Amino acid sequence: MSTQNLTAVLFVLGLIYSGLLGLCVGRTYKYILKRGPRTEHERIFTAFYAFLWAELTLTITLYFLLSAQTLKTESSGSKSVTLGVLSFYFLPTVLMVLSYVLLYQHLELMMTSSRIASSNQYRFRLQNEKIAIYARVAVISCIALFVGVQVLLMLLCFFGAITIEAFYLEIIIFTGVIVVSVNVYQVFVYCKLVGSPYKDQKSYKYVRHLGIVCGVWSVAFGLKFVAVGEGKSLF
Repeated sequence: MSTQNLTAVLFVLGLIYSGLLGLCVGRTYKYILKRGPRTEHERIFTAFYAFLWAELTLTITLYFLLSAQTLKTESSGSKSVTLGVLSFYFLPTVLMVLSYVLLYQHLELMMTSSRIASSNQYRFRLQNEKIAIYARVAVISCIALFVGVQVLLMLLCFFGAITIEAFYLEIIIFTGVIVVSVNVYQVFVYCKLVGSPYKDQKSYKYVRHLGIVCGVWSVAFGLKFVAVGEGKSLF
């Protein structure tokens, strides 16, 4: 593909992502800016879309910078290019992973709240609440570890202690572990809830829809890293 055609494609992609951001903001800004107490569903929703806004904004900036040839390959070793790659490509990837975890957390919450509790669940309610607390602490710890490692490696990459390729390999491995872990955990949650009927048909449809969305995100993650690894991505 010629440079002129590639520039046009990048510019069009920037416009497409701008439209997606506008649609996303238009549909969610009332919930994001809502004041007062929030339910757990609303807190997860707010955090998810706040991350999504940031991801889209950084991705749009990246495409427009590339279309304007601001990040030139011949100066790929410069600090400005390294900062641009870290800020506008890897940072959105980190935010996307956090959004992915929040999406699965929302799925777990919906799966649990949409079912009619059985007698055994009432009997072991206190025990389940303790397990839920431990699980939440574990999830928060993993997210904090993930964010901390990415920030540290970004700084090391910027100052030349490690290469961008090494950082990318680390983020692929870390993301793969997170994707596998949350899916295995969701299978465990599903098996635990088998036998408990849904409260109504609407609850079942909501859980099924969100489950399909989570599946699409998982496949998209795999395709993203395979494409970049095979050199088929624009990056």
